[in-house]
Amino acid sequence: MAERPIEELARAVLAQERVAVTAALRDVVAAYEQPVPDSPRARDLAWLAGRSLEEELSGVLTLAVHDAAEILRATREHVLALEAVLAAKDMLPIPALTLARAVHESVIYICWLADPDLLPAQRVARAAAMTLAASQGGHEALPTFPGQTDAESRRVREGFTGIQGLLEGYGLIINRRDGTDYASSVVYEGHKAALRINVTEASRRYIPGNHHMWVTGSGAAHSRGWFTRGLEGPWSELVVMVVGPLLDVVDALIDNTHGYVGLDTAPIHTRTHLRRRALLDRVRPSNLVAGYETYAAHRNHPGP
Repeated sequence: MAERPIEELARAVLAQERVAVTAALRDVVAAYEQPVPDSPRARDLAWLAGRSLEEELSGVLTLAVHDAAEILRATREHVLALEAVLAAKDMLPIPALTLARAVHESVIYICWLADPDLLPAQRVARAAAMTLAASQGGHEALPTFPGQTDAESRRVREGFTGIQGLLEGYGLIINRRDGTDYASSVVYEGHKAALRINVTEASRRYIPGNHHMWVTGSGAAHSRGWFTRGLEGPWSELVVMVVGPLLDVVDALIDNTHGYVGLDTAPIHTRTHLRRRALLDRVRPSNLVAGYETYAAHRNHPGP
């Protein structure tokens, strides 16, 4: 029996991962509401319990969950778009890598927020920063559009400054850019979170073994000559170069979201690794025979 085309295999892998991640994240939402004992989420709730502003601070964390859900909705659309690109008649490596970079960046934001190693006060600061970034970002964008009215600008401004006031009432410190109402960072109990995350640094932290793909994806997204002029090789390898690293991005998403709520990551990682092996075997047979744990240990400590 003839092998299916590499694009078809890659699309199947992406579709299977998309369905599996959606189901896995539903489990995360359920565990967020009913935490696993001794999980970081349970630890956060224990820290909140009995505080004078318990309900308000809990609300800050919950708002960030909604912000994260919106990011993940956009991520799903990027994956669907990548599947469509791989279904095109033409070979389109540059838009494929651009979409992969968008997925990479989106997941970094979720990892930054869900990181199981954060202290509760750190998570509150990051949650507040994420919410503020979403609320004031629209106002920053308004002047670039023609025909915007002063009334609309005032309405949006009142929205994000109102959120700032609420957060300050909850004991958070809002640092603002000089001469503006725009927040630059949030501080809670000595823990600071910037509204503009250093995504490059976060990529090195959360997806170290594939940080090179963050840089490569940037070359594609910005049509950099150093990347476009050096783009060559068999189409099968280019497809795998785009899709294979996204499975590592999935692993990072699962490690951080499931790690936060205390869910077992092994079953999802195992299934993802089977798809990884099927994909890589098409370009370099038997190149990846190790199990997931061995693979992950090497990936997360790739060396110089």
